[in-house]
Amino acid sequence: VNNSIVLSGCEIYGTVENSILSSNVVVKKGAVVRNCIIMSEVTVGENSVLEYAIVDENTEIGANVRLGEEKSAGKGIAVVGRELTVGDGAVIAARAVVTRDVPPYTIVGGVPAKTIRPRFDDRTAARLLELQWWNWPVEKIRANLPRIMRGEIDKLG
Repeated sequence: VNNSIVLSGCEIYGTVENSILSSNVVVKKGAVVRNCIIMSEVTVGENSVLEYAIVDENTEIGANVRLGEEKSAGKGIAVVGRELTVGDGAVIAARAVVTRDVPPYTIVGGVPAKTIRPRFDDRTAARLLELQWWNWPVEKIRANLPRIMRGEIDKLG
């Protein structure tokens, strides 16, 4: 555990860096949780990777799952199966059960989870993936904040 806040009842067998873990979070062997906010009663399966994620309470993330950058997982979701990838910018609705890959910038929900709709048109999603703004220094994000708030994706950089 490095540069993180970890509340009571957590069991950490993997790597946790620059994250906040609420109570009763389990990070299993080989799992990596980096730059995340994880609410209570969450299990991160073996060899899974979560980066820049916000995961709501009562969530089960299976083994070998990759949650891409800038995504949000609703309350009580389950990501089950092996070798699953939830793409950058994807949103998983509350109580969804994810059994297959979720493309970047896609909203999914249901049991099993199905595509509800894309978050953006193809061109905008491709531009956000190209920019990888979550890797920018804080100063660059601050400088671009007015354009981000106005949705001026083409003017970012």
